[in-house]
Amino acid sequence: MTLGNGETQPGGMLAVTIAFTAPEKNLAGAIFFASSPVKLGKAPNASASDYQVLMGNISDAKFSYFGSLREDALPIWHREWREASRLPTIVALRASVDLKGRLETLDLSFRIVSH
Repeated sequence: MTLGNGETQPGGMLAVTIAFTAPEKNLAGAIFFASSPVKLGKAPNASASDYQVLMGNISDAKFSYFGSLREDALPIWHREWREASRLPTIVALRASVDLKGRLETLDLSFRIVSH
């Protein structure tokens, strides 16, 4: 017996990417999502075809990260998180959604759980 396509998730570690493409030339921006398996000792391998649009009509989006970059530092909010050896505690996203000329703000925050 086997499971059908789409009913299973690959085992092991997954690299998850959430990204924003800025609007250009009268086209709205979008927030994208991708996940790809990570083999031990290898870099994630997500291609452009792996990305799914989560939300369109985005005129602006900013990510922020709460956590400590060093073990001995207090957690604070950061505009960037490039410290691969540590994960933030919270990732926040603030996006402006263009609803037919009316901008609405969308605030999302995600607690990061690692085991």
